[in-house]
Amino acid sequence: MKRALLSLLISLALSSTASATISESHGYAQFGTLKYPARFTHFDWVNPQAPKGGTLRVMAFGTFDTLNPYTFKGTSPVTTPNFLQYGINELNEPLMVGTGQYAPSGDEPTSSYGLIAQSVEYSEDRSWVVFNLRPEARFHDGTPITAYDVAFSYRLLLKEGHPQYRTSLQEVLRVDILNPQRIRFVFKRAGNPLLILRLGELPVLPQHYWKGRDFKATTFEPPLGSGPYRITSVTPGRQIVFERVKDYWGKDLPVNRGKYNVDRMEVEFYRDSDVGFEAFKAGEFDIYIEHQAKNWDTGYNFPAIRRGDVIKAQIPHQIPTQTQGLFMNSRRPTLADTKVREALGLMFDFEWTNRTLFSGAYKRAMSYYPNSEFSATGLPVGRS
Repeated sequence: MKRALLSLLISLALSSTASATISESHGYAQFGTLKYPARFTHFDWVNPQAPKGGTLRVMAFGTFDTLNPYTFKGTSPVTTPNFLQYGINELNEPLMVGTGQYAPSGDEPTSSYGLIAQSVEYSEDRSWVVFNLRPEARFHDGTPITAYDVAFSYRLLLKEGHPQYRTSLQEVLRVDILNPQRIRFVFKRAGNPLLILRLGELPVLPQHYWKGRDFKATTFEPPLGSGPYRITSVTPGRQIVFERVKDYWGKDLPVNRGKYNVDRMEVEFYRDSDVGFEAFKAGEFDIYIEHQAKNWDTGYNFPAIRRGDVIKAQIPHQIPTQTQGLFMNSRRPTLADTKVREALGLMFDFEWTNRTLFSGAYKRAMSYYPNSEFSATGLPVGRS
């Protein structure tokens, strides 16, 4: 009787597994469907015919004391303002791109496409995910990128990396290496679509490079990477030089076409924004991203502007941005009353503040998710 019951349970389990829907795709969308089909050639927001070459001199605010961006110890360039906006960084390539810090999408906020991973498979209930790696993926020393590197990266970052990795990946139950180009992550619970995106953002570190090294230590030695650029020169705290990898393994992938066009990028670090702006006015670097509305209105009347050597341009965009506002702690008795919070909101004179302090540069926030498909549009309908 027990043997028959056990046989029945196994049969039911196999039947359930066989009937579950498994999806395989070139990308993954947390909500809705992917914008780009399997055979897309490039993203719409790039110029696939963009010329390559030249040197670009840029700046970043702050300083750095390590080139390891994955640990809690030290300050790496990736944490300094402005640095990631140029699209070149010291991060290792992830499994997929479109979300996260490495190469965020220009037109889809919660969709990612395969980079090191050629395709992704996942169950209908989102209880596991499989990444199929590209056999041509290589680190800069020519070593193939395999599932062993992915598993090593996951375990190393979970154990010794920044606490953010433990926070975002704590729902993984186990990791299975199915073969050198195929790895599966099984989740602690089903119905967790965000975890697939977080795993796709996982930077893949070279196991053969980091074994025997102190991962937590600060370092000015550029770690081994796999991306379109490598660090060729470092002046601690002051400058980093990136050079394009001519034989980069992923240069012809659709997710990379039209991107990474500059041969050499020199990044100078300034601890003071006023000093940085004066250096820009003197021609020390090529791009200055202005963050102060008052300076944008009054600070751009210097000789290089008048000669036409510097072009002042305001570029409209629809990139999802962070919410800015005044947030009140409603757990405090004084602010628990909705009428009090409403009164404080009414007291804030946005129009006067914008006109007087910010030269009219700001607009009222109309959503907690501005410039994204999640922002509310039109008038509310339905129940009142």
